[in-house]
Amino acid sequence: MAEGKMWTQRDRFGNDIYLTRERWRHIIDPDNHPEVELYFDYVRETIRLGRRHQDPYVHMATSTIGLFPTCLTITLTWLSACAFAG
Repeated sequence: MAEGKMWTQRDRFGNDIYLTRERWRHIIDPDNHPEVELYFDYVRETIRLGRRHQDPYVHMATSTIGLFPTCLTITLTWLSACAFAG
């Protein structure tokens, strides 16, 4: 696995999604969402099994939503890599 990647997870559509250490540090930063650190495994499950939808206003953005028995909802949003192609 490339340096900096914590893991790569294939979603239910066959796309490989990866999480880098830098992005994870950003997510759990005290100014962002430190409470998510406890739910690291749920983040990966959300990518693997979650429902996906396209943002109607930002067409390059996609969200995946996972619902868990603890009444926890995780929403992951990202921009398509092609959004940055120049």
